[in-house]
Amino acid sequence: MRGKNLEDLDLLARTPEESELMLDAAFMELFDDRTLYYDIIPGIDQSGVIICPPLDEDALQALQRQITDVDEVEFYQFRRCTKLHISHIRSRDDLVSEQTLQLLQALKKRSPKNILYTLQKDNHPLWVKDWVEHYASACHADFAVIYDNGSTQYTVSELSDELSKLDIPFFILSVPYKYGPSKGAQNPNWGFHSMFLQDSCLEHFREAVLSAGLGDTVVLNVDIDEILFSTDLHDRNVFDACRASESGCIRFYGVYTYLDFSNSDSQSLPRLAQHVLADKTSLCTPAKYAFQPGRLLPSSFLTPHRIGIRKDRKKNIAFLVPDKAYCYWHCRSINTGWKNPNRSNKQPKGSKVFTITDLSKVSQNIGSEIWDVCVRPRYAKELEGKNVAEKFSIAGEVQPDP
Repeated sequence: MRGKNLEDLDLLARTPEESELMLDAAFMELFDDRTLYYDIIPGIDQSGVIICPPLDEDALQALQRQITDVDEVEFYQFRRCTKLHISHIRSRDDLVSEQTLQLLQALKKRSPKNILYTLQKDNHPLWVKDWVEHYASACHADFAVIYDNGSTQYTVSELSDELSKLDIPFFILSVPYKYGPSKGAQNPNWGFHSMFLQDSCLEHFREAVLSAGLGDTVVLNVDIDEILFSTDLHDRNVFDACRASESGCIRFYGVYTYLDFSNSDSQSLPRLAQHVLADKTSLCTPAKYAFQPGRLLPSSFLTPHRIGIRKDRKKNIAFLVPDKAYCYWHCRSINTGWKNPNRSNKQPKGSKVFTITDLSKVSQNIGSEIWDVCVRPRYAKELEGKNVAEKFSIAGEVQPDP
């Protein structure tokens, strides 16, 4: 991506929502106070969509004056991302990054139907390779897109070399922007409001897919440590299920899974396939989803864990009902340590621990138990106190009853 900074237009630096956090040096070191916009997705003629972190009124007006003579600009202001749809951008082709143009060319050339998407940094190349290989074989993904947030353990070229050993085509974008500060055990007051890059990369890719004329393509948004599995008896993969859904979206929660230390060498690199212990009563992990970009309303927004909509800038969030047929294993030891360095040392205990025999599928009985004990309570809690919008996609009604 190639954008501009606020200082390029003589604008003041961005400040966090919670002004007291400006006094927290560790927070401000991670906070992106400079980026004006990340990139532009070109459309028909000289039109385009500009992907930005949250912008205040001064920044919006200054950016508009800088790049267009059009008075009316359609923009969507979300909490962690701003999008501007502009019918005519001056010197647009000089502003679009080479990477974005290459991504669009790859999408148009391949015309993929089932795209695997993630944003990652410094995950071991073998983990990334295992992840792509699993989704290609088990879910019929036919294209993988990886936004790399400035990995330091290897180059994009080295990661490409590892993925080139697979048959599935892929594309890697380098996005060396600040990821943003994240709430954790050591900093519970930080919140998640300043993690601009996650939402912005999702919106960037959504608009790229639309620009390439692939609105019916399904995009599966999962992390490197997440392995989707089915609780269904039939073999319908998640991409086909998403296409067949009313809303063009499918949402599913996760369950932690662990290494079996009795059958693995604790000194060797852990792998996805070695995560064979699970606990049917473990804490359910946040939802992920698959979606068809062409079936979402323009005013909908994407975050790592939900698809929603804000009307008139109010906090009306639409929660997609989780699909009982799918869930994902959250592999505890596929971990770079950025959030919890000791995560790989945990082991499940108790009578509800079971051994996974097939990472891509479980029996209906186990699936129902995971749903009732793990997923249903998490979803019910998520809905508490929320003003749920009626619609977030062109066809999908939101059913708040878990």
